Amino acid sequence: SMQNYVITITRQFGSRGRDIGIATAKKLGIPLYDRNVLEKEAEEIDSTLHSLVEFSKNGMSSSGYYKMAYPLGIGSSLKKDRMFEVQSKLVLQHAETENCVIIGRCASAILRGAGEHPLSVFIYADPADRTRRIAARNGLDERRAMHRAQKIDRMRKHHFDFYADTLWGEPASYDLML
Repeated sequence: SMQNYVITITRQFGSRGRDIGIATAKKLGIPLYDRNVLEKEAEEIDSTLHSLVEFSKNGMSSSGYYKMAYPLGIGSSLKKDRMFEVQSKLVLQHAETENCVIIGRCASAILRGAGEHPLSVFIYADPADRTRRIAARNGLDERRAMHRAQKIDRMRKHHFDFYADTLWGEPASYDLML
């Protein structure tokens, strides 16, 4: 079981949760794991995942939004489940071997399900602030930015609620909401 301290961060899109995670890891001098890092690690472990990811990157869904929303391509539930399975093992492995910050990836639920006790944090922000930030970051008008935030939060919630036994964004699911 976990002798280390692990901080998991779940966040609304545009809440700067990612920046907070990065700053926290830096301040504590501990590694940070997010989708990019864990996906790379997963691909190294599982060569079939690597070829599937490459395929979907070069496939139909090359528009920026779909890449972000469905990093593994659309209609790839088998691949998604496999990626989730490998990433879950990696999340557990990191939590058991080192202090770290883990962003997203249903990490809080995965670790709790394995009987571990991370400090789980949910980061949310005022909708107007989020909209402005997303609009500026992606060169969108505010209506589009708001639409994107809602869509991505819906996907995050759907993904989390599908794989986790706690609910995304619900106070009871986290130790701390910021």
